[in-house]
Amino acid sequence: MDPRVTHRILASGMVFALMMGLIGGFLPALRAARFPLIDALRQ
Repeated sequence: MDPRVTHRILASGMVFALMMGLIGGFLPALRAARFPLIDALRQ
């Protein structure tokens, strides 16, 4: 069996990576946005 990367497999991998990046980066960014600026600068 010859493994091949089709356009569909490539596109689904890119969508999956994009979603993982958005989900993985959204929660820490949301937490950082709620953190008071003065307290963040002191640490």
